[in-house]
Amino acid sequence: INAEYGEIDFCIDMALRVFVVSCLMMYAMATEAPRLSNWMEDLMPVIGNLTMRDMAVINTHNTASADLTATVSDNCIGMTSTESAALHDLTALKLNPVGKWIQLWAKVQTLGMVDQLNAGMRMIDFRMIWTAPFDKGSTHQHDFYMNHRTESVAPAMSYLAQLKAWMDQHPMEIVSVAISRHGDDTYPNTPLSALQDFWSNMTELFSGMLLNHTAHPSSTTTISQLVSMNQRLMVRLADYQNMTGGGSDLANEPMGSHSCGTVPDFSHLTTDIATTAASCFTPSAPTTDQVTLSLHPDPDTSLYEAAAAVHFAPIFKPELVKKCANTMNFSAMSGKWCPASILEYEWLENYYVQFLLEKYLANYSQNKFPNVIHVNALGANGTIQIGNSRGYGIMDVTLLANLRAGCQQSSVDPSRCQELEVAVLDRLGQHPLQTWEDDDTGRRTSLPT
Repeated sequence: INAEYGEIDFCIDMALRVFVVSCLMMYAMATEAPRLSNWMEDLMPVIGNLTMRDMAVINTHNTASADLTATVSDNCIGMTSTESAALHDLTALKLNPVGKWIQLWAKVQTLGMVDQLNAGMRMIDFRMIWTAPFDKGSTHQHDFYMNHRTESVAPAMSYLAQLKAWMDQHPMEIVSVAISRHGDDTYPNTPLSALQDFWSNMTELFSGMLLNHTAHPSSTTTISQLVSMNQRLMVRLADYQNMTGGGSDLANEPMGSHSCGTVPDFSHLTTDIATTAASCFTPSAPTTDQVTLSLHPDPDTSLYEAAAAVHFAPIFKPELVKKCANTMNFSAMSGKWCPASILEYEWLENYYVQFLLEKYLANYSQNKFPNVIHVNALGANGTIQIGNSRGYGIMDVTLLANLRAGCQQSSVDPSRCQELEVAVLDRLGQHPLQTWEDDDTGRRTSLPT
């Protein structure tokens, strides 16, 4: 009997141990920061009753640009069809060094599209163009390729296949994609049949997953409802009428939009950041518009010209570098540095974007965050790259904004919100504001006056 009781005691003890361990595991899970690859899923108890109009998401500028080759695309923006065809042929044959330089000033991302999605991005800037393959002459059969003056190796449809596979593997994540040539609404020298075939192939690929905005408007349909119906891909087409053959409920949901600001403007940086913070980080106010914030203003065309002169000049480098630096109109720079690529320029922009986002963090529990944040140089772990192999945790700032929006609902457990907030802040501490002094590249430990 004692032996039997001993066995019973042992079983009870083991059961208690399993229960305690299970509770600890549940507590540990409850206090983990949301996975960047699955942040909507992990935050669903908090954000499920919100709509996508309530959310803040990262939109990467020219999302696929990390994959661009040195071949100039046919129908390249800013050139005639004859000029772009000639440059395409020369760069495809590797007979023109200009292609390599254009590539350096076209790649605004270092991560591929899937890696960006895993880092938390949920809005894709999908730029494609009708062109011959990167290694063939311009008379070769055309297709749509990813584009930012130079073109990708793989056709554009292969990127949509990557997106579909990722969404299948992440069944509670909602993504938006905006398809254009270069942010404009035309595809010159492109057959109408090619545009409509692309849309037909896309709707077939994402069958049932494309948001029907007439049946389920994103302004009134909750996130949990969209997920349960698998209506998880929101599409905007620049050439909407031509691509859809007159219209579609599966693209271009009517939506007001306005920009609250653009940062940084190096000519008056401190004022620019203060003004943008006041405009973009405001207490909650009812609005039906999508509010956007751009963190990647394009440099003046004079910088491209000056940087090209530095790149190709065999002599007079110091003078050309100084001229290049002066085109940036930034008093914090010594005049001894010229960015060798658009990414180097973007790292400098992102360095000062940190200061803007810190203004939001100083009072994030009271202020609203924009719905769409446009960024360049998204890095691993949900960071924006700031130079010197460092990054700032922009994705965790965005998650705090979404937590704030969700936790205002009376139905959400306040203790759960507090645990998640602490966990996100803790992870943000791994990629905080980082500053250093560098006269040449314009880094300062405080905002230049």
